[in-house]
Amino acid sequence: MDQCSQDPHREFTNAKITTQALVFFIAGFDTVSTALCFATYELAINPIIQSKLRHEINRVWTKTKGNITYYITIDRGQIIWIPVQSIHMNPDYYPDPEKLDPERFSDENKSKLFPYTYLPFSIGPGNCIGMRYVLLEIKILRTVIAPF
Repeated sequence: MDQCSQDPHREFTNAKITTQALVFFIAGFDTVSTALCFATYELAINPIIQSKLRHEINRVWTKTKGNITYYITIDRGQIIWIPVQSIHMNPDYYPDPEKLDPERFSDENKSKLFPYTYLPFSIGPGNCIGMRYVLLEIKILRTVIAPF
């Protein structure tokens, strides 16, 4: 912030802050709404997966009471560039990568995944700024699905 106050082109004004907040909201809304539409569509056409998801939500929620049980850390200063889309669609890591297959991430199959081949939000200081918002929306989706 000190550097910004010395450079008039990098000044924080209420208008700039408001504009950035609006961009985050709009960008987050669109991506989240698209993800929620895609998820509900896939669950609607895959009732077996829908049933497994509902069972998993109820099992984990009962066991953890909603508390997060994992953490991911990266050492400070470490520079990372990862071609996430290429990794996610690589059949070496995910057989039939275009098929919806939540079982890839089940407890039984987690050990078969190569480390760091699933990075939907990236990681580290450059990760998706909307990650927490998206995860909140997914929790809301879980709450909506659970009673059915």
